[in-house]
Order: sequence, then C-alpha cells, then structure tokens
Amino acid sequence: MGSTLPLYLQATRNENELSGVSNIPNLSRRSFLRRSLGITRSAIALTALSFGNTILGGCMFAREIPDKETALSAILEELEKRYGEKFHQTHETQVVEKAYPEKGEKKYDFLLNPSTDESKIFTARVYVREDTARQSGNILDNYQQHIFDPIVCTPFREYLHTVEGIDGYSVQLSWNKMDSKVWKKEQVEEYMGKGAQGDPEIFIVIMIAEDSVEAMAQTVYEVQKGLWPLKRNMHVLAAISGLSFDCGTIYNTPVDKENLITRGNPPEYEEIKESIGNYQFRNKQMKPERWDGSGEVGDPNDSDVAITWLHKPQK
Repeated sequence: MGSTLPLYLQATRNENELSGVSNIPNLSRRSFLRRSLGITRSAIALTALSFGNTILGGCMFAREIPDKETALSAILEELEKRYGEKFHQTHETQVVEKAYPEKGEKKYDFLLNPSTDESKIFTARVYVREDTARQSGNILDNYQQHIFDPIVCTPFREYLHTVEGIDGYSVQLSWNKMDSKVWKKEQVEEYMGKGAQGDPEIFIVIMIAEDSVEAMAQTVYEVQKGLWPLKRNMHVLAAISGLSFDCGTIYNTPVDKENLITRGNPPEYEEIKESIGNYQFRNKQMKPERWDGSGEVGDPNDSDVAITWLHKPQK
C-alpha cells in the first residue's frame, strides 16, 4: 500500500511507482494506496524530480562513490554530522539502485533508522555521476517526517478513535519532503505549506463493516465532514474491514477535494454514495483477498501502516 513531493519540490516516492498510475484491477495494497493519491500529483512529482536532478547534476562533489557500500558509508557519515546521532541500515531491507541514463546519473536509496529507535524508519538518498562515480548534489533524506507526524497527525488519530461506525483506522503523514534541510518542530507550518497541491498530506484509512451502500456512505460522509475542520491537505480511503485494498476499497477522496486552499466544502453524501456503488460493482468482479490490517517494515511515507482496530473484523 502506502507516496512521496510527498515532492513538494523533492520527490520521495520512487519514480517508477509515481508513474505507475493505472486503472484499478490487480494492484497490491501498497500500489493501490499510492494510486489513490492521484494522477495529477504524480505528474507534479515527476516534474519536481526532473527539476531537482537538474540542479543536483550541476553541483559536483569530490567524494567518489563507486558502489552501494561506499554510498551507504557516505550517507551514514553525512547524517551523523547533520543530526548529531548515529544511524544504521534497517534490518533486512534492500538498497534501491536506479539509473538515469538521460542525466548520466544513478541513485542509491537506503532505509535507515536511528541507532536508538528502530521504529523511526526513513529514506536516505544519494545521486552519483555515471562517468566519474562521484557524488552529485547533496545527500537527501526524509527523516523530518518523524518530527512532524506526531504534531500534525495526532488530532486526526484522536478524532478517529472516537468515531462511531468504523472498525479501525490508520493515519500517516505522506508526500514528505526529500531534502538536506535540518527541520525543527517549530517549523511545522512552513513544512506543511499553505495546503497547495504538492504540499505534505495526511493519508487516512478507515475500515468499515460491509453494509448497505446508504449506510456505508453515511459513515464515510460523517468521517470526511468531521475531519474537514482540521485544515490540512488530506486523503481518506475507506475499505471493507478484513479485505485488502485491492478488492475492498469503496471510497477515495476526490482529487479536487484533497488540497486545503482549493477544496471548498466536504464531499456531499450523494457523491460518496455514487462512488461506493461504483467501487462495489468493481469489487464484485474480483476474488476476495483477506487482510488483517498488519503493517510492513519500511518508510511510513511509502509503506502500509498498521490499522488501529477499534472492533476486530470477523474472519
């Protein structure tokens, strides 16, 4: 399941995932979640990535990085200087190596966490020139998501924990910046931006028991309306409890309702009901796949986040 502008002028989603916005069938939970962030955001992310690489490509560093082991060593050294603490590669995760022949560069992405807290997983990245095997641009990371998540996501979690009609939920800060800036918690509003397209977004999943279209639409409507006053970019995905997103999703916030500065009023009940009806028609064509709501080890910006169950779904 699980995006990264999350480019906001720095792309944090893997580029192949950002461009892979196809129609609904046969998507994994992670792919489906990313798809829900919308085609328009994907286009912005790719544009921002291209722009960022153009800048980075013009700034050559002396450090030679001939392989992934050297890349990891360089990143760990830089981040220790940047944050004043030690990091290591997250256990049993793989390095992502991707080439950009048109720019003469390749990148290395690593999943890291502070040595003092294995739960704070994030992505660190370095670009390397293919012709010289030397670092191109700054080492980038999205460690800052662990500073701002408790600040901006807690009000959403507190609200959802009290809502009637849902079985469970998850909340994550998505579309996090990938940069070299050392952010402070006092800069939360600067980080979150004005609520424009491309600014960080709160991604919410709600799991609800299967019921009539009207009853499910009413639940989704009340949740979406209740979250509106929190005034953040947000996306709500609703799914049937116990089913994977592939075959259980019944609602996604319309793209034109995600961004704070342009969204206007919450989606109307009739609009939500129509969306649920369309998804249910699609879901009936698919083989049911069970999901217990468990998360996965990875950067929360890109990964499934475990569902907090208020009522465990029936098996």
